[in-house]
Amino acid sequence: MKAVIAALFFLAFAAPAQASFTVTPSTTQAGAHADVTIHDDFDATPTRVALHFPPGLVGNPNAVPKCAVATFEAGACPEETRVGRASALSREIVPLPASGYVYNLVPQPGEPARLGIDIGFTVVRVRNQASVTLRPDGGLDSTIAQLDDKDLGLTQLDITLYGTMPDHVFMRLPTSCAPATVSIEADAPASATFTPTGCANVPFAPSIAAKLDTSQRVVPSGATVTLTLPADQAHVRRAEIALPVGTTLSPGVANGLQACTDAQFTSGDGCPAASQVGTVTFVTPLLGSLGGKVYFGDGFRLYIVVQGSGVLVKIPGDVKLDPATGQITTIFDNLPQVPFTSFALTFQGGSHAVLANPSSCGTKNLSAVLTPWSGTAPKTVGASFTIDADGHGGACTLAAFNPALRIGADSTAAGRPAGAVTLEVSRADGTQDLTRVTTELPPGLAGSLKGVPVCADAAADAGACPAESRVGSVSSLAGTGDAPVALNGAVYLTGAYDGGFAGLAIVIPGKVGPVDLGTVIVRGSIALRPDGGLTVRTTPLPRLIGGVPVSIRQLALTFDRPGFILNASSCAPQEVRAVLEGADGGTSTVTAPYQATDCAGLPFSPRIEATIGKRGQTAPGKAPALRVVVTVPAGNAATAVANVGLPPVLTADLKRLAKACAPAVFAASACPAGARVGTATATTPLLPTALTSPVTFAVPQAGSLPGLALSLTGAVTLPLFGEVGLPGADGVIHNTFNGIPDVPLEQFALSFTGGATMPLTLRRDLCTGPRQTIRGTFTAHSGVVANVSARMKVAGCAPTVALTRHGHRLTVRITAGRDGAAIKSATLTAPGAKRRSVKTRQTITLKRLPGRKTFRVVVKDKAGESWTLKPRAKTR
Repeated sequence: MKAVIAALFFLAFAAPAQASFTVTPSTTQAGAHADVTIHDDFDATPTRVALHFPPGLVGNPNAVPKCAVATFEAGACPEETRVGRASALSREIVPLPASGYVYNLVPQPGEPARLGIDIGFTVVRVRNQASVTLRPDGGLDSTIAQLDDKDLGLTQLDITLYGTMPDHVFMRLPTSCAPATVSIEADAPASATFTPTGCANVPFAPSIAAKLDTSQRVVPSGATVTLTLPADQAHVRRAEIALPVGTTLSPGVANGLQACTDAQFTSGDGCPAASQVGTVTFVTPLLGSLGGKVYFGDGFRLYIVVQGSGVLVKIPGDVKLDPATGQITTIFDNLPQVPFTSFALTFQGGSHAVLANPSSCGTKNLSAVLTPWSGTAPKTVGASFTIDADGHGGACTLAAFNPALRIGADSTAAGRPAGAVTLEVSRADGTQDLTRVTTELPPGLAGSLKGVPVCADAAADAGACPAESRVGSVSSLAGTGDAPVALNGAVYLTGAYDGGFAGLAIVIPGKVGPVDLGTVIVRGSIALRPDGGLTVRTTPLPRLIGGVPVSIRQLALTFDRPGFILNASSCAPQEVRAVLEGADGGTSTVTAPYQATDCAGLPFSPRIEATIGKRGQTAPGKAPALRVVVTVPAGNAATAVANVGLPPVLTADLKRLAKACAPAVFAASACPAGARVGTATATTPLLPTALTSPVTFAVPQAGSLPGLALSLTGAVTLPLFGEVGLPGADGVIHNTFNGIPDVPLEQFALSFTGGATMPLTLRRDLCTGPRQTIRGTFTAHSGVVANVSARMKVAGCAPTVALTRHGHRLTVRITAGRDGAAIKSATLTAPGAKRRSVKTRQTITLKRLPGRKTFRVVVKDKAGESWTLKPRAKTR
């Protein structure tokens, strides 16, 4: 090709201000080795001549011996270096044509080829040299920078470049049947066009091969894909190469990677060194073996730059990633019409390798769809390579799935804020990918949701949670090999999700260097187990993002919102448990030790208060309403056991005990409404709202005494059962809740409605006699035992009215009932007299006082209660 250009260049140097410019091939058969004759007529001899040949019209200077420039200038080039013949006319000499030859010269530094034209006139020999360069489109330019015609005034020049010679081939026509135009720049521009024919006859039999740096499964590897095309084949116009499914981009390539912009690629600045991801070797009959570089471009592009002596070829390509499988397809379109016998594209290996080998072993097939410039049908060719266990042919077995779990906290002080708490799961490189993580925190190690705004589902799914809902950060390492990619993001609190009372949105921006894959979003649910521990379960972890494998090797969640995580209030050894699921079906349960410390420094000061009675329920034999409230100050240990002793004034009603919900009915959660005896309410600093439950009187199993069954429900569900102990010698009924989870309940209120459902009755009147005391023994998860007691308040006691008569004078004394509200007003009606408003203590004079008849007093207290009493007056 260089030879052809050189010859054309020589013709151009002899072609100033032409009157006629023609290009005539000896045949128009596309791709044929044809003699090409160039004819120029000149009106004036130019000083500089440049010929521009169409892409595909090439010569092969490497197929012909080369003559040294000094030998050419001495007129001693050997015959075997001839690549054409030439003739010319001069206006200064008798117009008989002078003849000579075109020689293949040794190129000068910085040029791929050079031609020399030697024409002998009767009085002088005219010798000129033409340098040849290759354009990016594959066309050749031949330039005579300074034409030397020995002042002969050339008027005509004919050059024929040989297609075939006895031992060599030289010129070859384009393999495209599009019109081919040769243009010249001299005193005046001109052009000539010919059209190749018979493209269907141009052979096209490409092949492809692939070679890996290592055949070991999973690991990053360098790779070389080589396209081969026998000589005299159609030029390749488009190459679409699909690597095997499983061969993916290695995330490690992004470490330190820069992207080459289109402007840098096309301009003289060039792509930055940090964007190089490989090399290319280009073997062509025209230029020999040329080396080049492959650069990573914006938008997953590949830029190939081949640069050598007088050669600069730039080839852009596109990389397509299958979003479902990650399969890589590389497309190069409108390739230069430069014949090649080998085109090898090598992607760098090592820790920053571009590609990662498939995770499975066996034969892997790649294919290429190659389209020729001849316009005939594309050819699909294939190749394969083999993946093994160790890079040395070792048999593949499923790698052991032994991930690890780690927990760390700034502080382990029992019952107090833990500061930043990190949960980290990891797996060894080369083992199956993680696909889901289910973490079970020990009872007591929990997050406080109170006061934390939640991120709405729509915002969570879009990765747009507000900053105020942030509860922590996430860091991960993705990819195989020695240089995994670090991906970092944030963790946000969401509302109820996937069956949990709350959720997490783990948001990781998928941008490393110039590669932006979008945002990775993993959702998680937070559920409360019956033992009081939390279970956090993620949605499936993504394996591909935009077709690029994530292959998470380490995932660490750090909850660092101040006060968000509280330590357990038990200092007993515990563990964090995680169930990790692998992409190949493996499942592994891993644990990490956890133990709170300094239980001695954790206070435990519960308080108890109770109110008993209701209007009409304070007399002996009645079943009174009862409300017991246990309060544990914030920052105290959580209660493990609560034993509450009721005062002896209450006794069990055996008939009503017999109506408790039966075991089978209780087990089926089908207790009738009549078994409900009250309600329960609990508040915890971990949740923004209270938990409530009906209280059911039930027998948990055959042979057991009835007890109080609760299922505290709200954001979470917390089942409890209180055992009722019948009164012993001390006459005290005990109710004991054992095994209360390590959940800080700041307040627990148990209310019995009284009346027909109440299984307890009064031995005597609550409104008179000594006050009743309720006692409690509480055991904390820290081991501390607290004994507390409180006088019970009584509700429903009627006010008392005392009347004393002395003549016509009547003294009225009204007293509020026990623990009742103050008296607001009172009205006295005497038989035969009008009503009179009286004060709580007042002496009045009545004109008529009845004998022993009963008075009527209506009393209203400040709580809004109204009482009608009928006292008799005592005579003083």
